[in-house]
Parts: sequence; C-alpha cells; structure tokens
Amino acid sequence: MSINAISSAMSASVYLRDVNKLTDDIIEKLNNLGIDPNSVSSASEANAAIKKAEESNQSDADSTDKNNGENQDLRDKAEDLADKIGVKVSENDTIDDIIDNISDVIDKMLAYAIDRNDKSLYDKYSDYKSDLNDIEADNNGGGYSGIRVFSFMEMIAEQNKYAHGIKQ
Repeated sequence: MSINAISSAMSASVYLRDVNKLTDDIIEKLNNLGIDPNSVSSASEANAAIKKAEESNQSDADSTDKNNGENQDLRDKAEDLADKIGVKVSENDTIDDIIDNISDVIDKMLAYAIDRNDKSLYDKYSDYKSDLNDIEADNNGGGYSGIRVFSFMEMIAEQNKYAHGIKQ
C-alpha cells in the first residue's frame, strides 16, 4: 500500500468521524427530550430521534389541552353518578365542581334519610357516597384531601348515630 492510499484512507476516516459527530446543540436537545446521546450514532439519526420525540410531545400536549388536563374516564364516572342522583352537569364544570355538587346532594339526602328514619334511602345514598369517595380518591391521585377526610368522618358519625338510633 502506498503512502497516498494510506493518507486517503485516513482522510476519509477523519471526514466520516467529523460528519457523524454530534454538535453540542444536538446533544442538549437529546438530553432535554430524555434521549441518551450515546444511543444515536450519527447526526442524521439524532435529528430523526429529536423530530419523533417532539412530535410525540406535541400530540401529548394536544390531548391534555383537549381534556383541560382532566382524566376523561374519571369525568365520565362523575357525570354518571351525577345523573343517578339528579345533579345537572354543564360542559364548563370541572371534575372538582361536579364532585362538590354531588357531595352536597348526597350529604343532604343522608341527613334527610336519618331525620325520616328511612333505612332504604340511607343505604342507597351511602352507596352513592362510597362511589363518590372512589371518584375523589382517583381525582386526588389515590389519596384523600383534608376536607374529604373530615367529610368522611362526618359520614361515619352520621352512620353511627343512625345505627344507635340517636337523633339530634
């Protein structure tokens, strides 16, 4: 092999290495999108990965905007429960608004059932309260807020009064 052939091979190798080298901007974009820069071997592969990740992020943002950040399945459950107990729901209501309205009606109906000593009505609305508690837990990420805990404790107190026949 001649010196010229070795020199040409080294030049081509250096050129290909520089073409495939990732710029600092590309590396930064990859890191910001959560893509390991070591997982791509060329600038074109990195640009394709960046484009794909940005499109995915945009479609996620579009679906969040469409639902106003709410879980549609959870909203459907809340609306179904609202229909069962006769609470009107508008499209502008948030899940929290729906839950608050349902809670008000259920609390009033439980108090009414206790006043009338109507066990069947009380049991019916206790079941609705249980369904509402499940929806609230899902809405709060699996936990109860302080207000909801006190509401639950009040419900237990009312159940105990009813069970022992105590009226106020």
